[in-house]
Amino acid sequence: MVSPRDVILSPPGPDEIEVSLFGPGKGEAIAVHMGRGDWMTIDSCIEQPSGTNALVTYFDAIGVDISTQVKLVVGTHAHDDHIAGIGDLFKRAKEAKYVQSAALTSDEFFASVAADEDIERVLRQSVRSEFRAVVEELNLRSRPQAIAYATAQKTLWEVEPTGDHGATRVIALSPSDVAQYRSNQQLAAGMARAEDRMKLRPPDPNEASIALWLELGSSVILLGADLIIGPEGCGWKGILDGFDPQQKASLFKVPHHGSPNAHHEPVWSRLLETDPVALIAPFRPGRNPRPSSADVARILSFTPHGYTTAPSRIPVPSRSAQSAGKSLETVARNVRQPWGRVGHVQARRAEGASGWTVRFKEPARHL
Repeated sequence: MVSPRDVILSPPGPDEIEVSLFGPGKGEAIAVHMGRGDWMTIDSCIEQPSGTNALVTYFDAIGVDISTQVKLVVGTHAHDDHIAGIGDLFKRAKEAKYVQSAALTSDEFFASVAADEDIERVLRQSVRSEFRAVVEELNLRSRPQAIAYATAQKTLWEVEPTGDHGATRVIALSPSDVAQYRSNQQLAAGMARAEDRMKLRPPDPNEASIALWLELGSSVILLGADLIIGPEGCGWKGILDGFDPQQKASLFKVPHHGSPNAHHEPVWSRLLETDPVALIAPFRPGRNPRPSSADVARILSFTPHGYTTAPSRIPVPSRSAQSAGKSLETVARNVRQPWGRVGHVQARRAEGASGWTVRFKEPARHL
């Protein structure tokens, strides 16, 4: 396992696989080079100080044409710490298919229909606005295949082997049929009577988050999104009920920022190689930032090759934030900048190579 410090700002070779994780801006994001110059993106990430999209900035830096080379844009679930900016990203990716969970939340559903103002007011506006931007772009495209709904073990992208290039397969592992049923039930309950609209509550979007299984030549990758353990028939339990791959994954994007409710030990033993590369992006808002020290210890008990895009602790505020805090001290006790700088972990592997070469840009680091 080679771990140089600086990321490479030139595109990977045609037969070289790349997984780049960015965070924790407003959102987190992954860019995957699937080979042959084809890319996919998972979620989205906005640099809060500049307002720029981390994926767009990176693609511009390495010379990737988003409009033609990005083939899939995946929004894993309806949380704005994952999909901030995804509407604009999809608008740029003119030849891409948009992938969302088949287990819809109210935010996704009502963005796709003409909802009235009463319903609009009970939705999370930041999430709904991203989905509305995606829907508006889909309506401008004449290709019906521009959208796909992820379901368990559904192939989202496939390219047959040619010459020196191995086969490419991108497979959704979730949501399960049970997760879709639960989603539909809760949507139906929320729309039962007009006077009950303020009680409309979606199921936990993490329950229906899209985990992905990537078979890219000789490289196998598991991207866990924010998928949680259960309930029964859902989450990681649902995946392991019916998925038994012939080859195990050598790289793992750890789900839900390392939270215990997403850690399912059989995933490590049944789906992952021994000592895989494990990538994680932290979540800093709230009372319990993740990964905690206990989360890190747990991950490192399974692999020594753990990397995070940034520390979990909230960074020291910038001078501008400190100045703003002083002006607001009569109404706010503690002004913070929870996101800080976006870090970048870049893992590349050439076809036939024995392992991954991992590089990172501060504040990214080893766990």
